[in-house]
Amino acid sequence: MRNTLDNQRENLRVIPDQNPQNVSKRKDNVSGYKGVSFHKGTGKWQARIRVKGDSRCLGFFPSAQSAALVYDAAAIEHHGEFAATNLSLGLIKKPVASVIPIEMAAAWVLG
Repeated sequence: MRNTLDNQRENLRVIPDQNPQNVSKRKDNVSGYKGVSFHKGTGKWQARIRVKGDSRCLGFFPSAQSAALVYDAAAIEHHGEFAATNLSLGLIKKPVASVIPIEMAAAWVLG
C-alpha cells in the first residue's frame, strides 16, 4: 500500500498530467473496488475508467471482482506505471485466474 504522507525528495516524481489517475477508491464506493459500481438497470457490475478526462465504460460483469480485474487491465494499459490498480491498492489480494481469464480482460479493454 502507498504511503501518501512520505514526501521525501527521493519518493517524489515529476509527472506531466498523470496525477488524477493515481488516487484511491472513493469513500462512497459500495463495491469495494476502484472503478467498479453496481448498474441497477442490468443487475451487473460495471467497470469504468477515466482517460484524459473522458469516462469510458469497460463493460458489465457478473461479479465485482471480475469488473475490478478488467479495470486493472485498462488502468495499466492507459496509465502505465502511474496506474493505481485494485491490486496495487491492496483491494484484491492476488489475481484469481478463475474469476476472469486475462485474455478476456484484455479483449474487453482493447476492443
